[in-house]
Amino acid sequence: MKFIKLVIALALFIPLQVFALADASAPTKIQIPFGNSAGGAYIRTIPVTSQIGIQNGAASYTDGFPPLNFVPVGAGGVPPFGQDMNGILNSVSSHARWWAAGGPVFYDSAYQTAIGGYPAGACVQSVTTMARIWCSTVDNNASNPDMGGPNWQYPNNAVNATNIVGSGTISATATGGAGLSVANATNATNATNATNAINATNLTGTYPKFQVKGLTANLTSGAEAKVLWASKTFDTNNNFDIATNHRFTPTVAGYYQFTWVIACNATSLTHAESFLYKNGSSFLNGARYSGTAISQAYSAGGGIVYLNGSTDYVELFAIIAGTTPSLSSQSNFSGALLVAGN
Repeated sequence: MKFIKLVIALALFIPLQVFALADASAPTKIQIPFGNSAGGAYIRTIPVTSQIGIQNGAASYTDGFPPLNFVPVGAGGVPPFGQDMNGILNSVSSHARWWAAGGPVFYDSAYQTAIGGYPAGACVQSVTTMARIWCSTVDNNASNPDMGGPNWQYPNNAVNATNIVGSGTISATATGGAGLSVANATNATNATNATNAINATNLTGTYPKFQVKGLTANLTSGAEAKVLWASKTFDTNNNFDIATNHRFTPTVAGYYQFTWVIACNATSLTHAESFLYKNGSSFLNGARYSGTAISQAYSAGGGIVYLNGSTDYVELFAIIAGTTPSLSSQSNFSGALLVAGN
């Protein structure tokens, strides 16, 4: 009985040792596809559709080896074709060879249609931009990521906001960023990405950022009015127009952090409020004062806004209720690119 128990224990233990995965367990990489030099008479491409009734005994991805291959020849069966076996193994080993060499899976619209759309979590290589990986965020994704289709993200182009600093360095803990590897994360020349409209200059201290200061201006009590700005403290990409429109229109797409403080003056001021407008519509609200009559109140605000780098713009508006309302020159408005891209 002890001997039998020992045999059973060994039988259970040995497979665990044999099949355990470790670095040394990596299989030999396939250098050429199976049947690489087989002539046309000895290999053929396996069709997707059934071959039953077309060529008796021929394999397909629909049927695999058809029922006739399992019937004895003497009873009317047909033996499997060697060409089919070579074709199947050639197809499978070709993919294995490609992946072993680090080859990417490219976005394929025809394949996408054939499978009913990519599943959530599927990642494919862009066919228009080298090193850009698109990842689907939904199941049955039938949109084209290279054409701006929805429900795709590209994680290898996500730069952590804390890794873009004014000194122009990029932390080695960067999560990606226009194809950056961790080892190369401090190399600004690798930060280029044509489709994201970013160049190394924009990541080395001259990416869009600005600060403007306000001027004293009379307003109509209780009426919303655009805040006019008197001067720029800085405007690295010359994207803020204080001559005509008093708005910020950046030339680099991405997520921008905005902060502002509006100093509101009036005799018997009872209400003060500010708003960040995007493309002519209210987008973010600043702090609101409403109460006992005073002579000055501050409305501060901030937030993150996505701007497309071409037509999107932001500007500030304010409301002051009181006698002879005005904006103080203490007002200021700042913004800077946090994360480039969409």
